[in-house]
Amino acid sequence: MEICITGSSSKLLSKEIATGLRGRTLKYQIFPYSFKEFLNVKGVTLKRNFEYIEFGGFPEIVDKEHLLKTKILQEYFDLIFYKDLVERYQTRNFATVKEMLLYLVNNFSSYFSTTKYYNILKSQGKKIGKNTLFTYLACAEDINFVFMVPKYGKLKEQFSNPKKVYAIDTGLINAISFKFSQNIGRLYENVVLIELKRRDNDVFYWKNKYECDFLTKEGEGVKEVIQVCYEFTDENKDREVNGLIEAMEKFKLNEGLIITSDFEGEEIKDGKKIVYKPLWKWLLE
Repeated sequence: MEICITGSSSKLLSKEIATGLRGRTLKYQIFPYSFKEFLNVKGVTLKRNFEYIEFGGFPEIVDKEHLLKTKILQEYFDLIFYKDLVERYQTRNFATVKEMLLYLVNNFSSYFSTTKYYNILKSQGKKIGKNTLFTYLACAEDINFVFMVPKYGKLKEQFSNPKKVYAIDTGLINAISFKFSQNIGRLYENVVLIELKRRDNDVFYWKNKYECDFLTKEGEGVKEVIQVCYEFTDENKDREVNGLIEAMEKFKLNEGLIITSDFEGEEIKDGKKIVYKPLWKWLLE
């Protein structure tokens, strides 16, 4: 007999289902619509579809008017806050938890250190324990509101370096944070992270002299290295390319990928192959 169980994370997390059934389970993580699914539901073939990046992939909002989309997404945030966090974990410090969630969302695709955030609150005269903040962050991860991407390395190195924070859906980000146009490059990066997770990858970032946005792991080694760059300029191209090459050299890879807005091509630099691919094309693979 096979039984499929779904439900709100405010009631039961997947790991708790597995524990209750003594491990005789297969867990499938369901994300908002992928870009492929979004296009199928919309019934369109337009590839460079900024609507997906701006409003995300939650099924309920796909066919709604823009103003209603934003309103629904704001309601989603309130439901996540009250049901999945406050109700589930019986959180009493409402204001601090909500402030932290908003801080995480407004700093998506960026480094986040709980210790630095604790110091910010302390400088503002707010009294809260650092361990409490670690607990709140763990809860936000448990319900898949955010994903924290560590630096690639041994556990000690992962713990000693800040992680990068990404939200479950770019529509949710735009509904409760800053303007879409100001964040387009970071939104691209968030979309890529969620797609990598949807494809069941273990994801890390790399940083030494330069930075590489994403590494995916296969076995004990690195499978691929990816940079995300919405728009190449004279100021950023060398940095993006050098970060990719540094990661390829470190992990002995001959090819790396740079995801762009619309530029497509290939080049060889320092004996390494660099593939440039538009985001929409990569999402449809």
